[in-house]
Amino acid sequence: MEALWKICFMFLGALLGSTVAVRNCDVKLPDKCYTVPDNSLGWSEARSKCQELGGDLAVLESEHVRDAVNVLAKSGAKLWIGLRKPHGNGRPLWVETTIPYKENKAYPWARSPSSDAECVMGVGNNEHVFEWQFSDCRNAESFLCEVTESDDALHIVKRKTNKAKSTRRTHRNPSVDNILRINRDLNLFQGDIKLTEEQERRHSAGMPILSNHEKRGITTNDYLYWPGNVVHYVFDEETTSEGSPISEFGRGIIRDALDDLEAETCLTFTEGVADNYISMFNGGGCWSYIGKIGGKQELSLYDGNSGSCWWEGIIQHEVLHALGFFHEQSRYDRDDYIEIKWDNIKSGTEGNFAKEYNMNLQSTMYDYGSLMHYGLYDFAIDPALPTMVMLQDYDGEVGQINGLSLTDIVEVNGIYSCYEGPGWSEWSAWSDCTQTCGGGSQDRYRTCGDESCEGSNIDTRTCMIVGCPQFTGYIYDGCWILPESLPSLEGTGNPHLDGEYATRTDKALKCASAATHVEELYFALGDGGACYAFSDYGLLTSAGSSDECVEGLGTENSIDVYQLQTFTCPFGNPYEFEGDMVFCEVPDGGPVVPFLDSCPGGYSCTHVSGDTDDPISVCCPIRYCGDVCGGVIEERLCYCDNLCHSWGDCCPEYIDDCAETANCYGSGDPHYKTFDGTYYDYQGECEYILMTDGCNDQSKFAVIVDNDLTSPGSTVTYTKQARIEVYDMVIELLPLKEVKIDGTTVYPPITMNYLTIKDVGLYLVVNIGYGFRVSWDGWSVIRVDLVSDYLEKVCGLCGWFNNNPDVDFVTSAMELTSDVYVFGNSWETIEECIPEEGGSDSYSDVTDTTRRFVDVGPCDLNSQNADQALDICTSLIGALPECAGTLPPEVFIDACKMDLCDSLPGDEAGGCAVLASYVALCQNEGIVISDWRYNTACEIDCPVNMIYKTCGPACPATCDEPNPVGECTTQCVEGCFCEDGLIFDTGGICIPQSSCGCYKKETRYLFGEQLPNGDTCNCEFPDTVCSGCHFYEVHMDKANWETAKANCEANNGRLAKLNTKAIWNLVRRFIMDNGYSNVLKGFWFGLDDIITEGQFVWSDGTPLLPGDFTKWARNQPSSKPLKAAVQDCVQMWDRRGLKWDDDKCVKEKGYICEYDNACFEP
Repeated sequence: MEALWKICFMFLGALLGSTVAVRNCDVKLPDKCYTVPDNSLGWSEARSKCQELGGDLAVLESEHVRDAVNVLAKSGAKLWIGLRKPHGNGRPLWVETTIPYKENKAYPWARSPSSDAECVMGVGNNEHVFEWQFSDCRNAESFLCEVTESDDALHIVKRKTNKAKSTRRTHRNPSVDNILRINRDLNLFQGDIKLTEEQERRHSAGMPILSNHEKRGITTNDYLYWPGNVVHYVFDEETTSEGSPISEFGRGIIRDALDDLEAETCLTFTEGVADNYISMFNGGGCWSYIGKIGGKQELSLYDGNSGSCWWEGIIQHEVLHALGFFHEQSRYDRDDYIEIKWDNIKSGTEGNFAKEYNMNLQSTMYDYGSLMHYGLYDFAIDPALPTMVMLQDYDGEVGQINGLSLTDIVEVNGIYSCYEGPGWSEWSAWSDCTQTCGGGSQDRYRTCGDESCEGSNIDTRTCMIVGCPQFTGYIYDGCWILPESLPSLEGTGNPHLDGEYATRTDKALKCASAATHVEELYFALGDGGACYAFSDYGLLTSAGSSDECVEGLGTENSIDVYQLQTFTCPFGNPYEFEGDMVFCEVPDGGPVVPFLDSCPGGYSCTHVSGDTDDPISVCCPIRYCGDVCGGVIEERLCYCDNLCHSWGDCCPEYIDDCAETANCYGSGDPHYKTFDGTYYDYQGECEYILMTDGCNDQSKFAVIVDNDLTSPGSTVTYTKQARIEVYDMVIELLPLKEVKIDGTTVYPPITMNYLTIKDVGLYLVVNIGYGFRVSWDGWSVIRVDLVSDYLEKVCGLCGWFNNNPDVDFVTSAMELTSDVYVFGNSWETIEECIPEEGGSDSYSDVTDTTRRFVDVGPCDLNSQNADQALDICTSLIGALPECAGTLPPEVFIDACKMDLCDSLPGDEAGGCAVLASYVALCQNEGIVISDWRYNTACEIDCPVNMIYKTCGPACPATCDEPNPVGECTTQCVEGCFCEDGLIFDTGGICIPQSSCGCYKKETRYLFGEQLPNGDTCNCEFPDTVCSGCHFYEVHMDKANWETAKANCEANNGRLAKLNTKAIWNLVRRFIMDNGYSNVLKGFWFGLDDIITEGQFVWSDGTPLLPGDFTKWARNQPSSKPLKAAVQDCVQMWDRRGLKWDDDKCVKEKGYICEYDNACFEP
């Protein structure tokens, strides 16, 4: 997760002696101050300057310190740090020599750091993270000082709470989604509000939680607000089942957040106990009560595996609740500003969008940018669609947790009567512009101390009207006083500057090109557009910042400054042709540039500038994902987004690339192998946790198996099915490899963010993205592969993973036992299950690392089958001598014999599951296995167009991923694979790649789908692989459904099959663009449930299945029995934006035919 912070930069003139100018802490940690002085110096000079301030160049050995200073890592920022490689070789050394540099630690080095230079700087990347690289120690750069806040140093660098807004630079925090995700398992009002017992009673009765005289402003009841504007708080020191103390690091962040709240209001936050006080602790989520409830009042700020509330904006959000504030979207006037999309809100969460009619709005405007506003997609069923739609224009972020908005400040000050005089107060400072280019707005506010005020309390003006960057990148740096010696490009003959600047168009764009032409790093606009260019940032700091700028074009005495940026890729350099950068996506009407419609192999079209409507993209190398494996960064080639997570999150198919992985499995009746290599049998009949990370804390994931008797009266069980609980969803792995997600059947291959589900050989393979994958054979074998980062973090039937088999049998109570039944029974998930009982707690040693429980089994009950079973199993495993030196064959012969004793005499294949596990583990060690199944009871008949392979790829080619990459392409998986020349498509069928559709910018499009350039995937499309195309014809002559169907079929077509979102959008846009929906109110297409009520079938005879694409209008199809019985045909319904609706087939409407002999051109 990319952490986005808001940081206030302050320039405070201070003197050390009479010469040393310093400024305030840019980053404040307990007892430490990190500051960036206003100088650009070489490394040694920079260190001397830091020492003059009472510190040294910053030592960033600690990960939490690195995370904290990343708030300074705007893209392209460069800072010397206290790390240097002596004499140009050997191990780098910190300036604090008592702190070692650790060679095997995962430091944030750039992918290819230069080794020639000696000194280290942090360079901000596009993800606002400092990457380290070596640089020439003589280069004049900015630098980061670290000062310990002793009494001697406090007079040099001192944190000032009244921050100067004119010099703020914003770095975004996480969004409000972080709060909701952390709180997802908690029963809280509106996602993060704890209710008192009385409020719970009112809420349960459907009443407002506050009575009519209790308002958001809390102006009528003294017991609901904090008297004297003083809020007392403490940090709870007790550890209980509800939570634990907040660390010193977290307390420092909280104190800073409260200091900032004090600076904006007349409130005072005092640390210490009082009659009424807030007790802050690290509880199970981010939550608070509403207003003062009296006595000790808890406020939870969680930090742990599920995320963190320790961000300034989140802390202030919860404190505002404690001051009496509800969420902004709860305002009773919100319907004038947002539309709630009730049909996309998760069931049971609708109450989070209830209005609060007792809120005191204080005559303020609705504030999309409020710290108290939800994000537009929160609580969504379909996360790609919003739950709230803005009804008015707003350019900022909705759901931000950066800090208080101006309206928030005005409302807090109004509630707590911070302005008491008659009439209007003074205007507040102007807010930051909502945009840094392209035109935005600024607001300022005032408050009224009585009822005599006339006019508005808000004033708005436009700002930053300068053009946004296009083919020369730049970012806004701020407003500064015009230095006397700043070099001007006006009148220099620069080819990019035309005419007088006062009448010049596109002033910022042209000045950026002019500055690039003379190879400067910054450009500035002054006096309404005069162009300046320079590289010495010290010219600005010597002149000082200004607050005069408004439009981005400077004023007579001030300049708007911009930093030039070249278009950079997340990793590596953009693709070039004959020395020029090549673009793959440009806005219409832009200048002529080198352009490729599709990037060459090894490159991906990557958005680097512009906006979503007019993106600018270049060809970037397919990025390397730096995952942390055993504390060491491993790089592996893969397609990833801009976030790179630990434990294989970025590239889940690459978990085996980590230095250490382990596997656990259950097979046959069932025989288990733990992560640490213990083999055991357990014949419980219930649901059990096979593996979970919830051993001592909240669980992020769990794998659960459902074990049932092999047959009525049998003494043994098998794994009938399994499920994975992860990402707030349930993935069911059912018999015959059927798979469901949250109850809906899906058809592999499936890709959902970091989750992938593929049918690979014998197994259904689920890559989770948390560093493990699950393989299921659809009958009895389940296997989990796990990275070594989870040592001492997972438990269950797979054992306590700690590389020590002697302590494998740890129960759910985290107690060690030697009894396999006590161990197994403890992991039951259903209380009603009958615990399995054994006759002995002794073990027979098979090898030093394996144990098997001795008890009455199938061979004891069916002794007549024992000899035949032993002969079959010995023969099968004996045919694999290459595995005997790696795995204990006697363990598997024993297990195979047990399973065959249960299945004989009727089924000689009873031991095949155990043998398949033996082969898989053997291949996992790199041993080549021949066709061990041939001419045995274990032989496999493959479906049509498939062949059996003992060693097929773990990630075979599919239509969605025709060219898989990585180690998985060379890993062995047994099973049925596509014949040569064919690849897998949805549903596990094999087809020619030419039947997959079109490929554009590494993305597959089905025939008829719209491509990014507006064309349609069809036979005629250049540079694609096609084998057919479709034509959609909209008929305006009205007909009933049967007649429409007959008309289409008479022309060798059919009523249209709109079975993908792209096709539905294509036809819908065609109808709307041509105004057809203004003439007819509905259009039949090829979907009906005429034969069986509720079972919809397409015009080509294929059923509409759960999980398939649909676009039903709200409350459709009809569920009322009388209506459903007569409404059997489906239309595109104009009243609901041409969404789907079932209607009476006898009605006459327009209709849409589909043919496969031409191409639809909208």
